[in-house]
Amino acid sequence: MACVEAFKAEFTRRKVFFQDAKQRELSAPRLTYSLFVCVLQFCSHQGWVLGHTLFRVSAFLFTLITVIVDDATADTYGLSYFYFTRWCFLCIMIYFLFASISSVYYLCTQRAMRRKLADSKANADSSETAAQENCKTAPKTKEASLLWFMKIQWVFYNIALPSSAIVTIIFWGLLYNGWLITFHSFTTHVVNVILMITEQYISSVNTRILHIHHTAIFGTAYVLFTVILWSTTGTIVYPIFDWGTSPALATGVMFGIITMYIIAQFLLFFISHGLEVCAKRYERVETDFEA
Repeated sequence: MACVEAFKAEFTRRKVFFQDAKQRELSAPRLTYSLFVCVLQFCSHQGWVLGHTLFRVSAFLFTLITVIVDDATADTYGLSYFYFTRWCFLCIMIYFLFASISSVYYLCTQRAMRRKLADSKANADSSETAAQENCKTAPKTKEASLLWFMKIQWVFYNIALPSSAIVTIIFWGLLYNGWLITFHSFTTHVVNVILMITEQYISSVNTRILHIHHTAIFGTAYVLFTVILWSTTGTIVYPIFDWGTSPALATGVMFGIITMYIIAQFLLFFISHGLEVCAKRYERVETDFEA
């Protein structure tokens, strides 16, 4: 089965260090069947690329404004940054920042590539051989390796996608007891996962199994933060992380969260692989995307 082969192919060194990815995977939109039909009905592919870029930019601005407004209006005096929810929301904001940069870069390079290709064809000799030679020398952005900001983007994607789901599940399943939901709480426990699920569906970013170390480092860093905070100031961020009174419970919760991240990584990989398979059936080559 293709799914089994894709699973086996994940366990290579190239998958860990971003050596098998191209720029297009981090910056271009994904076309599944339903999106393919919608794009053909309402806009060109170039319009869909622009719409995808606008979504990422809008998501970044929305998350940035949400954080700024919360810091300006809440009476927490910076204590909100002690919470795991805020850490995850900041990861979403940072992800969309670098994702926006990647999309704008892709949009600009694609336009430059089409202009150069058009100029090459216009200046080419009438012979077919000369025309083909000019086409071969045109830049191919989709074959380029990842740039540094795309690697940062992928790291935060690996953290933000499972974290948004885990935070939402824990909040509504374990913590919520019927209190009034504020705009900030709704944004950080509902809109967060909507943004990331939408991003996963419409973007070409894939989940790699061996990227689990990104979420492991993130989760471990937060646990160490709660330990340092408790040992130095006596502050207990969550009752389940009371290292003084219930260290066994805190340790169990820590391993429980790590287990959730591991399970989420495998689930997201299979979802990502399914979306990639669907997208390849309807994906057009770059030369067919001209306006």
